[in-house]
Amino acid sequence: METNNPISIKMVRGVAHVQFLNKFYRDDKDIATLQSQLRAILPRKDCGKIVLDFDGVEYVSSQFMGILIAFKKDATRNGTFVCTCAMDDDVVQQFAVPLDEGECLFSFEDTFDKAYEFLTR
Repeated sequence: METNNPISIKMVRGVAHVQFLNKFYRDDKDIATLQSQLRAILPRKDCGKIVLDFDGVEYVSSQFMGILIAFKKDATRNGTFVCTCAMDDDVVQQFAVPLDEGECLFSFEDTFDKAYEFLTR
């Protein structure tokens, strides 16, 4: 079921848990809302660690990917750590953006708990 609000943001044990609520992210309106909501997270003092939870997401557009790549780069410049979790294999392939020396832009974990553990170790 598609919702009017494309994401939910809540603090869980000191980590911002960003849940993507729709199965598909291809609509310009959702993309614009997503972009403004993600931009609002970074200035917050309590969001030094963020998990992007893709549980249930089946498709993301290239525009959506561009927004998340820009968000990750802004987060890194801001000193914020970002990890992803619960990505469908097809979506993971879209996000496996290679960097120098075989590293990826995003860290991928199976569950929120594993992503939380990765960010807090």
